[in-house]
Amino acid sequence: MFDLVSIGHVARDEFEGEPDWRLGGTALYSAAAAARLGARTALLTRVGPGERERLRLRARAKGLAADAVPEALWQTRSVVFGSIAHELDPSLFAAFAAVPRVVAAQGYLRTWDADGTIRRRDWDEAADVLRRVSVAVVSEDDIEADLDLARRWSQTAPVLVTLAERGAVLLGRGREIVVEGFRAERVVDPTGAGDAFCAGLALSLAEGDQLETAARFANAVASFAVEDVGLDGLATRDRVESRLRAHPSPSTSSSSGGGKTA
Repeated sequence: MFDLVSIGHVARDEFEGEPDWRLGGTALYSAAAAARLGARTALLTRVGPGERERLRLRARAKGLAADAVPEALWQTRSVVFGSIAHELDPSLFAAFAAVPRVVAAQGYLRTWDADGTIRRRDWDEAADVLRRVSVAVVSEDDIEADLDLARRWSQTAPVLVTLAERGAVLLGRGREIVVEGFRAERVVDPTGAGDAFCAGLALSLAEGDQLETAARFANAVASFAVEDVGLDGLATRDRVESRLRAHPSPSTSSSSGGGKTA
């Protein structure tokens, strides 16, 4: 039995002007964050014919469907769906319907031109995806701070909009709840913080926590991810829980309807 299965392509991230590259992608970072937290974790991905440069798609591996899931991975307490290039077949969502399913929306908000240049797109299939998952996670940058867009999605399933060090906004059932964030000791590299958030969220939901509580735990997990380069910033559960204890939960602020959230 796994605590978390993370599903999606793994990227090779290259950075302009830098000779080195490193592995990336939501599925990888979520799996790594969960493993660092001590969870029994599996990563399901597929090897492609080339690599994906940051903000440019050079090549794309075949998609992933339910028939690609090894039998051992069916036994899990939670799932993170981390698409980066529209590689997840809808059959995957139904296959894990019995456990908390967190979808990182970022990959659905991107498309690519013939030369591989990545650009933003509308999430036309949002309702179809969201009705198959427990909660969606998206950053305010991904939606260009358009909370009304996230509000529309939340009519189908709860949506968490991450706000970096400011925490996250939970949207759903006509309510908006601001879940306070945690201040990092230093900010070195923000890459993967949202993916670490997804892992923390999924694991907390698997333990039976409500979304607000799970989001607070996820905020604490994400706050460590920015403190070092790549996977090196990911924290153990002991460190996460120590940060949670050091900052007792403040009162969450909430509103109803479509009012603006600070």
